[in-house]
Amino acid sequence: MKELFLFSLVDIKQHRLRSFLTTISMIVGAFVLSFFLFLGDSIRYSIDKGFKVLGLSEFIVDRYDWENEKTLKESIIKRRMPIGTREYKVLRKLESIKYVSRVIEIDAPVEFNNKRLMDVDIFAVDPDFVRLRHYKIEKGRILSFADNLIHSRNCVIGYEVAKELGIKRIPSYIFIKGRAYRVVGILKKQGEVLENKPDNVVFIPFNTVYVRGKSILLHAFPKEKVSRGAVLKEVKMAIYRVRKQYGTLGRFGVVDMLEEFASFKGVSAGVSYVFISISFIALLIGGIGIMNVMIASARERIHEIGILKSLGMDESEIFWMFIAESILLALLGGIVGSVLGYGISYVLLRISAQGMIVRLAARPIVLSLVFVVITGFIAGLYPAYEASRREIIEALRYL
Repeated sequence: MKELFLFSLVDIKQHRLRSFLTTISMIVGAFVLSFFLFLGDSIRYSIDKGFKVLGLSEFIVDRYDWENEKTLKESIIKRRMPIGTREYKVLRKLESIKYVSRVIEIDAPVEFNNKRLMDVDIFAVDPDFVRLRHYKIEKGRILSFADNLIHSRNCVIGYEVAKELGIKRIPSYIFIKGRAYRVVGILKKQGEVLENKPDNVVFIPFNTVYVRGKSILLHAFPKEKVSRGAVLKEVKMAIYRVRKQYGTLGRFGVVDMLEEFASFKGVSAGVSYVFISISFIALLIGGIGIMNVMIASARERIHEIGILKSLGMDESEIFWMFIAESILLALLGGIVGSVLGYGISYVLLRISAQGMIVRLAARPIVLSLVFVVITGFIAGLYPAYEASRREIIEALRYL
């Protein structure tokens, strides 16, 4: 096999101009393929990350039925029995639920050393909320159940909050509504996701700000490999049993965020299919170019084939020699095109993409090279077959 590749390399070197012109079409095909594979991978990764970090795979329980009560007056909603700790305890007992957290959103600036941040998402939560949103800790620790139990004024802040306020060490103290909170943890950077900023957050213990009678939101994250439909039904029945005694004042809503935002994943898949289709058309054109050149090469080298056969090379070795040359031509163009496509798409996304996570992933470039090699192999089949079937006597007549 080594000798076959050497023969192929010698022929490519002898016909530099032809080989260069042949690889141009494959460079274009590989460029388009790697460009769109990288773009599709970034879109898909950003949406998957968004579903985790932004809570788009949770169930949210509220006293307002978002789906069926869009025109309901606010005065009627306020008369309803609040969602509280009883509903929270019921959900924690369900076998199908992995994490549950009570959530209160606080609208206030965050202050530190005469610096003030206005646009910060401040949440009073249970410790499970950080796990539910798939945050990781960069420094310090996350909130604990002990923090909740003793109503501590500890807090965990996002990467961007720490950066903007200049908080580098733990513990430090920030002020929210004039109250001091001790920073016990800084979260790892998530990056902007779907035009949201999960790094711009502050988490404080739920019990520190909760006032009995105040309605809250419940965020529940189901266990893996369970039917979301069955979990949704179970959650509704569990909450209903607690609130049915209040009649119409006990109405509530449960929203499956995954279902609400499922269209995002559909769009991601659809865009990826379109990108791949365009890429394969470009790759097909490159493959046709290689096939044409290899057919011409097989007919030009009839005398060489005759000599090789007379020296003992059989049909299969001739066949694989031409296949190797076809693959090498495709691979040469594929490497150049894939690197260019990957690099340019990375730079463009870093400069212009809003809300998209751009990562250095090997998958797009590896897939691109795999498809390039397959294209080269397929493009070389007919020329290799034609060359291998030449009879020695017929081939030697061309000397």
